[in-house]
Formats: sequence, C-alpha cells, structure tokens
Amino acid sequence: MLLLILLWASPIVYSWEMARDALGAGIALDVYTSNPVTLAVLGFQKAFWVGGAESGAPYPDDLMLRLWLTIGVSVALIVVFQRVFARLQGNFAQEL
Repeated sequence: MLLLILLWASPIVYSWEMARDALGAGIALDVYTSNPVTLAVLGFQKAFWVGGAESGAPYPDDLMLRLWLTIGVSVALIVVFQRVFARLQGNFAQEL
C-alpha cells in the first residue's frame, strides 16, 4: 500500500513543474521532493530526456545531492537489514 502511494506521489503521470507550482516553495515541496521514488524518476528524466535540456526544463537545484544521499541511506539500510536477517535466519522458519 505504501509503495502504491509513493508511486502516485511521484511525477510519472504529471510533470515535476506542475507539482512545484501546486505546492509552492516551502516545506510541502521539500517533503514531496524527499520521496525516493520522486528522486529516482527525476534523475532518470534528467539523464535520458536530453532533448528537453536546451529548453531549460526545471529540476530541483539540489537533485544530485539528494540522489546521492538517498543512495547512501539505501545502501546503509541494506547492510543493516542483511546483517539482522543473517543473524535471525536460523529461527525464521520455526517462527513462521
């Protein structure tokens, strides 16, 4: 359910420019831009839609910084959760 909400809260069907105009500059836009799915979508759009680069398509100023922070947090969480699972996997089937 949470993944479905995150997908609809990302600029796949609509543009980031439309969301930026609707939310205005402030905390709501920062929360919206902190969605990791939104960051991934904006990163892919910026990387692969080169034709719009000449028109000056707007993206968040700190998009690359946010992407690197998201990747760092994701890697750290994967390492922590893998260690937790490795420690608890012996009893996992019995607990289920």
